[in-house]
Amino acid sequence: MKTFSITVEDNIYDAIVKDSVTLNISKSEAVRRRLVEAYLSTEKKEEKIVKRFEEFEKNIHKYMDEKIENISNQVKRNLSYTLTNHHLIKMIIRDVIHKGLESEQQVELSKQYLSIAKALGMKIHPIDSLHSKESIMSNVLPEHLK
Repeated sequence: MKTFSITVEDNIYDAIVKDSVTLNISKSEAVRRRLVEAYLSTEKKEEKIVKRFEEFEKNIHKYMDEKIENISNQVKRNLSYTLTNHHLIKMIIRDVIHKGLESEQQVELSKQYLSIAKALGMKIHPIDSLHSKESIMSNVLPEHLK
């Protein structure tokens, strides 16, 4: 074992003397005990920090997974809504063509429905919100097409 001497503040020296008198050990033994206690407490603090960081990381992953799931659900709903409107407009235009109207009237009515379809693509509907209380079917057919 090697020895070394260091200069310490008065309050640290007083604490070492107090420990050596209280425990009936030498001052060097009191210093060794304090060094070991400090080392062990540092390890415990590091373990606590690592555990807290791991919990934090787990919470972040959980939060991000929930957000990604919400975004995924919203994308699915929006796609479903868009496809529903697309197929609805196709059916309406097909119906216009088979109504027996003159071709000028068919073109005019088709243009009107296509402009409505474009407007539907630009409009945000309540069903686009994840927190909407409406069902997807309540928003499929716009008021002016009913």
